[in-house]
Amino acid sequence: MCGFVVVIDKERELEAGLLVRMRDAIIHRGPDEEGIWLSEDHHVGLGTRRLKIIDLVGGQQPMANEDGTLVLAYNGEVYNHRALREELEQAGRRFRTKCDTEVVLAAYEAYGDDCLERLDGMFAFAIWDQRRRRHFFARDRAGEKPLYYAPTRTGVLFASEIKALLEHPDISRSVDQEALGYYLTFLTTPAPSTLFAGISKLAAAHCGSWTADQGLRTWRWWDLPGREPMLDANEEELAAELCALFHASVEERMMSDVPIGVYLSGGIDSSANVAFMSRHSRDPLRTFSVAFADEPSLDELSHARTVSDYFGTDHHELVLDDQDVLRCLPELIHHQDEPLADPVCVPLFHLARLTKESGVTVVQVGEGSDESFFGYPVYDKAFRTMRSLRRRGRFLPRGLLRVGYAGLAPFMDETRYELTREALVRGIVAPHAFPGLSQRHKERLLVSGNDGSSAIDYAVAQFGSARTNDEVASIGLAHEFGLRMPELLLMRIDKMTMAASVEARAPFLDPQLVEFAARLPLALHLANGKGKRILKRAFSTVVPEFVLARPKQGFGAPLRRWLSSLQAVAQAELLHEQIYEYFDESALRQVLGQTPTPRGGVEFWVLLNFALWHRHWIEGEDLREFSPLATASPSTSGSVGPLP
Repeated sequence: MCGFVVVIDKERELEAGLLVRMRDAIIHRGPDEEGIWLSEDHHVGLGTRRLKIIDLVGGQQPMANEDGTLVLAYNGEVYNHRALREELEQAGRRFRTKCDTEVVLAAYEAYGDDCLERLDGMFAFAIWDQRRRRHFFARDRAGEKPLYYAPTRTGVLFASEIKALLEHPDISRSVDQEALGYYLTFLTTPAPSTLFAGISKLAAAHCGSWTADQGLRTWRWWDLPGREPMLDANEEELAAELCALFHASVEERMMSDVPIGVYLSGGIDSSANVAFMSRHSRDPLRTFSVAFADEPSLDELSHARTVSDYFGTDHHELVLDDQDVLRCLPELIHHQDEPLADPVCVPLFHLARLTKESGVTVVQVGEGSDESFFGYPVYDKAFRTMRSLRRRGRFLPRGLLRVGYAGLAPFMDETRYELTREALVRGIVAPHAFPGLSQRHKERLLVSGNDGSSAIDYAVAQFGSARTNDEVASIGLAHEFGLRMPELLLMRIDKMTMAASVEARAPFLDPQLVEFAARLPLALHLANGKGKRILKRAFSTVVPEFVLARPKQGFGAPLRRWLSSLQAVAQAELLHEQIYEYFDESALRQVLGQTPTPRGGVEFWVLLNFALWHRHWIEGEDLREFSPLATASPSTSGSVGPLP
């Protein structure tokens, strides 16, 4: 695991000092070792920071092939590197190290761009080809590892985080107005956009190249397979195959030369991680859990303890209060680079710190399960909405239905109204697509002439719309893997864990497992409105029944409570001239003065994240030298420690 930067300049010679400044802006991604490579003409440079996990002695980066014509900067892990190594050795390749970095380099040398199809893992990497004067770069299938790029006056830059790009003198700081509109709805920006004008991020499952003649090109290198009928499928055999695939994925992701642990909520996904990991751990597995003080609806600690006791883990837990939120805001904004308006970033940030302080560098997480196996209740709601519209459509023309719903607009939640109206026109859009603000809400908030692009139009254009259950499932999966998971869920995991120099691995995102789940008929995923049908059957002999029978409890945060704790901070950050360039002052005052509601909590967090981000990254004030505690409500401090 590491962070890297690449600078390519067609005209100006690159100074090593600039490359070092860019590289060391992301030292948290690799505090153990640094490296730099410059071409003989000083027009190309690669810089790396390394977090040592595999082959602690070898594996230095940037890494060159034997004759020095290929140079690699790499972030991630390739879990099938041993099998690939054997394949390449049989073809005559000789290796100097035991690390996966050298295998990635050798695979590219042997197979070219097609090497990506052979890599099972999470990664973002960049390879400079001296002979062809060509730069090749790629991001993994699910988007577990990020990669950003930006053009300069005479070349192009690449980096694992935006903050490294901002160290280059050619990169200015301004807001991408179109991306701002998307951020307000999606809580993040969809690739290739970022909230910085002129800076892009490579989409998940995409790769690209740059040459002086052709410039920069990107293309998709992997996609989800289509669903298959499987009319003669044997559910028991499929469940057994699923169990074997997951077991193999967990085992592969335990490869490490440093201590490894797992984040445990006590739900199906994290408990399955613990169950299979325990089979391959000689010492008690280290598990970590987090909760908020005085929030029983969000507290899963008792469930996690029960699972910990069942498997005999070395369990650590953390309880956060409102001051913990306030304390972490400056670091949170700094490490996110662009705002991720998901409040779960807060507990993840603190949990990663606890993980590192406990001596653990690698953790396994449960991301990817709910997406592939339809674990979210939102799908059942979408199916019921569709049935209701079809039923009404039998008696009333769609045009009349639209008129009727238009009359209900003042009495409905705005987001619900917009989605229902859209369903009557083009069909149901992807579930989970609109966690933030509605279009009408944005039009009230944003200043005239900056009302933001339609998030619904974007979602329909990218992922489609649906009129049947299978279509809902297909567009939902496309949206999860195309936007929500890589740019929100996995981005928050990457940024918050790497802020503490911890690597997170997601066994449910094994490509064979993901493709297996995508091909299964919908009926094997959903039964009686509940998801994960076949997953529960697959784990029935491994995960305790008390876990399998437990209703789903999402990982959340007490946003409504934070409204009062952060009110003074929000007023100071939102009500000033810099923010009025984007948002209407009276609309902002209305937001700050309204009675807290669930939707109001989301609106508050989205806006506060933007304002803090703007002050730190656009105005250039280091929030880490600023303490919001002086203007916030007092609270008691959180507690942390291992369980006896």
